[in-house]
Amino acid sequence: MGCTSLIVIVVVVGVGGAILFGPTIKKWIAEARPKFEKLAEQSKTNPTRALADGMVQLGGDRFEMVAADDEHKRYTVREKKSGQLITFYWDAKENAPKTVQGDFSAIPADAKASGR
Repeated sequence: MGCTSLIVIVVVVGVGGAILFGPTIKKWIAEARPKFEKLAEQSKTNPTRALADGMVQLGGDRFEMVAADDEHKRYTVREKKSGQLITFYWDAKENAPKTVQGDFSAIPADAKASGR
């Protein structure tokens, strides 16, 4: 098979895929856009919450928020299948969001949030 034949096949498959899946992709983008916009806005005011919410919202049905503490900027997400907990917290010392396996009690004592 020549290079030209391969290019023609790729173009035909690409156009066919766009015709078949175009409406589905447009629908998915329309549904996802508000979620991405909310997360982008939230990341400006509370990046730790935005990370936890993003994991829940964009992870399909795999994750759920099980604890939220906006005052101290700490959020625990559970993976439904395994039950594994992941806690997002604001590390005041490093001025950045961090994660740790487990619940709020797993957050290192020297990294407690002092507000942001």
